[in-house]
Amino acid sequence: MTDLIESGAVCGEENIERTATFMRLVDERLAGDTTPAAESPSEDDYLLGLLHPAIIESSWAQYRTGHLRDAVFNAFVVIGDLLRALTGLTLDGKPLVEQALSVQNPLLVLSTIDTESGRNDQVGFMQIISGAFMGVRNPKAHSLQHDLTPLKVAQYLVFASLLARRLTEAKNVQDPET
Repeated sequence: MTDLIESGAVCGEENIERTATFMRLVDERLAGDTTPAAESPSEDDYLLGLLHPAIIESSWAQYRTGHLRDAVFNAFVVIGDLLRALTGLTLDGKPLVEQALSVQNPLLVLSTIDTESGRNDQVGFMQIISGAFMGVRNPKAHSLQHDLTPLKVAQYLVFASLLARRLTEAKNVQDPET
């Protein structure tokens, strides 16, 4: 947990506390202790607090009902839907991501492309999102077979939520009000 805080992956007192509690609950579940504290919020409450609204809408019901593959698949499909909604593009996969987040002519700017660090952020997330489509979404689209567990799915949903947050907070160069 300390590594997450020091790296800046988890910031803000409320998020640090929420993440710490969620990680404690996961550790307890992995250790076999499934007895919830009487007044503690549930593990689901903490997970919900980490998820982006688009991920909750697209994947939460599937996660809760044990449709794990569908939950993950939907979470990453919604990332493509978000990119299309934010940019007006009709592409999919890598071409969609590369056109939306290009450094030369971006439609969405994640931080700034005026600095090397900002360009690294832009290119890095362009590659991460492309990789998520290739390595997470596409395999789920081509087979009903999977090795997903509730813990893995929760991690995928949090990862998809990070991507959704970065996209929805990005500056839309087509819309001067963002």
